[in-house]
Amino acid sequence: MKKIKVLLALLLVGLFAGCSKETLLSDEKNVDGKVRVAFTVSGFEHELLPFPNPIIASAEKGVFSATGGSGSTDIRDYIDVLDIYVYHGGTGAELVDHVKQYATDEEFGVYETYIDTTIYRSVIRLAFHGAKLDGNTDTEWVKVDKSLTSGVGFTPYVSDAFSTFVLGVKLVPEGVESSVILSRYVGRVDLNIEEVIPESVGYIEVTIANTAKYFSPFYEEGFTEIQGEGDPTHNTIKRIKISEEHIANRSIQEQIYFIPKEEKGSEPTQVTVNVAAYDIDGELIREISVPDVSIQANKVTKLKGTIFTIPNILQEIGVDTEWDGEFPEREFE
Repeated sequence: MKKIKVLLALLLVGLFAGCSKETLLSDEKNVDGKVRVAFTVSGFEHELLPFPNPIIASAEKGVFSATGGSGSTDIRDYIDVLDIYVYHGGTGAELVDHVKQYATDEEFGVYETYIDTTIYRSVIRLAFHGAKLDGNTDTEWVKVDKSLTSGVGFTPYVSDAFSTFVLGVKLVPEGVESSVILSRYVGRVDLNIEEVIPESVGYIEVTIANTAKYFSPFYEEGFTEIQGEGDPTHNTIKRIKISEEHIANRSIQEQIYFIPKEEKGSEPTQVTVNVAAYDIDGELIREISVPDVSIQANKVTKLKGTIFTIPNILQEIGVDTEWDGEFPEREFE
């Protein structure tokens, strides 16, 4: 699998070299003996557009038809922060550059630098990571003891996020200019509770078991503390404060993003999802667990039903496989 990724990455660089949408890139190939390296984030994989809100999924059907990387997609609609990491060398790779861009930046999605080939020879590797953050969410980067094992997580909750990794970029005298497309690595569980919600409920806590805390854009897989065997398990937890609107509408609809432990592109895995209701003092009111829930990167899993009405059974219908289709549901009642 890793060999295939390397070949695909090299092919990507070759295919896109010299091709990009209109950008603010300069024309100079090298300055003072330094080789120019320029990349443009031009879009997303076609199947990523959009990650619909399940409430309006049918209304959005067929609206987004632009091909990823065609230049017809405004990346600001899907990400508002972009991290770009540039490494040189193999084992014990050295960090050459790190740039963080925001959607308010004029050159958002455009990366350009000049690399001194007397210091950095042969090839470089680039990792791109984009996320859609709100005012209460931020990214958290960590470094662990392994070459290129930097990971990104989120605080307090996981948000929609994308990445790509480019291997084997040769530092040739004529410079390097290319474009890349991002792919989504997170998944989402949509919780839909429709019933009378007791006024004593202060918050609901949703736990998705056996997920990852961080994602490595370099190895394109999730991890918690270390990559590979021995990595401890992690549960994705989201707390939903119950509002007067929830009670009045007799409905709780929430989206919970998560980072899968598996390598990006892997098949669905089965986990347990736990939903617990607490009063304002943190005392447990009602709790229910749903085993064998299928989750997957770049897919939506829907849970629908009741937890306060007896019998209270949460059920998962399946993982959505068509972005322009109807969402499958597994009901609980």
